[in-house]
Amino acid sequence: MAVAYRHPDYPADDCVYCGETADTQDHLLPRGYTGEAERKIVPVVPACRECNSTLNDIYMPDVIERRNYLHNKYRSKYRKFLTKVIWGPSDLEQFGPQIRTAIDRGMNQHYRILSRLAWPEDPTYDYKAWSACWDEEISEAI
Repeated sequence: MAVAYRHPDYPADDCVYCGETADTQDHLLPRGYTGEAERKIVPVVPACRECNSTLNDIYMPDVIERRNYLHNKYRSKYRKFLTKVIWGPSDLEQFGPQIRTAIDRGMNQHYRILSRLAWPEDPTYDYKAWSACWDEEISEAI
């Protein structure tokens, strides 16, 4: 009887690490640890290009551990945006259009980074994805 490996059931459109649009798949075990032969059975999860390339060849097979690692990296990488002063509409009136545009861009980036660092909002997000995989395997074994 052939064993078919099941991948976790995460939504394919969202990066499991930050919630941005997923345009790649992240192998939970790096190629350096698995080699090419076992590559087909390594679990994959949807990821955005930045998260996938930031993880690179790091050995951390746990999605939550990988997400925490990335969030810490992004807090450092985007510190400049996270410490931005947030201006209200009436505060922005004192500036010219070019400065307002620059401030708006910085504030948008600030909110985007905060959103990525708050991902996922559902505390059962990972459990649901992995339990669907486990439930299917258990029901087939019975």
